[in-house]
Amino acid sequence: QEGRTQGALRHPNVLSVTDLVDVDGVPGLVLEFVDGPSLAALMEQRRLSLDEVDVLARQILSGVKVAHRHGLVHRDLKPSNVLLSMSQGTPIAKVADFGLVKALHSDEAQASRTRTGSTMGTPGYMAPEQISDAGKVDSRADIFALGAILYEMLTGRRAFQGADMVETLQATKEGRVEPIKSLVTDPPERMLAAIEGALRPDLEKRIQDCAELESVWTGQTGVVSAPL
Repeated sequence: QEGRTQGALRHPNVLSVTDLVDVDGVPGLVLEFVDGPSLAALMEQRRLSLDEVDVLARQILSGVKVAHRHGLVHRDLKPSNVLLSMSQGTPIAKVADFGLVKALHSDEAQASRTRTGSTMGTPGYMAPEQISDAGKVDSRADIFALGAILYEMLTGRRAFQGADMVETLQATKEGRVEPIKSLVTDPPERMLAAIEGALRPDLEKRIQDCAELESVWTGQTGVVSAPL
């Protein structure tokens, strides 16, 4: 299913699946080769510059937006699932690992891929509603995860932290994060608005789709939100 999903997407910021193969009865994927680290590995090495944050964020948002247009929700967006191609001298983000992807418009697919009441994803990036029941999430769960990724790229620290997984999940449900302005000097207001709008625990108050998030991030429009 992962191979069919990624194979259907053709976008410079989505990792390409070039073939599906059978290896001694076990299905395998032939993937585009990426000659660089993951976003997570890069952020472990050093703090990203503001320009790097801006460029990479636009690429990630572009890749996720096209997936959503295909009716797909990733459900496990995180820095380690963003690979960085260095073949052209500058990093090109590739959204990867659609292993938990959900097809929004197929009732049969939804029933078979996600058991009601199950939790799938990664603590610290999962949306509050995903923690409760991954089977009922929509594309707004990815918006929340993108907010967590953008927060981490901009501040150099994870949005939701705790002494253990339970504390991390509780912080996520409550939307408890360190204010960005206490960690970054003079962050662009458009970036603040995008991150704050994406990280709303309440589904109805959250930025509703990737196109809107991209628009806010690039400064084409703004959202009214209380500071995180």
